[in-house]
Amino acid sequence: SSSSSSFPGGLGILGSFLRPAIGMMGSLLKDSQDDIQSVLSEAEKILTRSGRLGSRVECGPVFSQSYSSMNINGQQSTQVQLQFQVKGDQRSGTASCSASIGPDGVSFRSLSVDGQAIDTSGPSAGGSNVIDVER
Repeated sequence: SSSSSSFPGGLGILGSFLRPAIGMMGSLLKDSQDDIQSVLSEAEKILTRSGRLGSRVECGPVFSQSYSSMNINGQQSTQVQLQFQVKGDQRSGTASCSASIGPDGVSFRSLSVDGQAIDTSGPSAGGSNVIDVER
């Protein structure tokens, strides 16, 4: 009976360790979702610019994702790999990409639709001196 009375105290200590960890997990999940949204948004701009799917492109839903993030000496480095549906006004397909996210925004190592590589160079919203004007 002495062990049962000490049990709630043990849970209290465990709870005081778990609460910050659970809060941190929630924060990490939100950050990863924000990063994935950033990659999808940038992919949408590149795919629209490429004209491969038409003049309007929508990305999503995501079929598969891999996400890793590191902070080394204050430098945040994030790697994202995604496979997702893409729909354009002319055709649809499956896209896959590998991107990193750093202080300068999203940088693609690869982006392809149905296995065909898409050129990711050129102007993008990730550039600090680019202004997109919609008409």
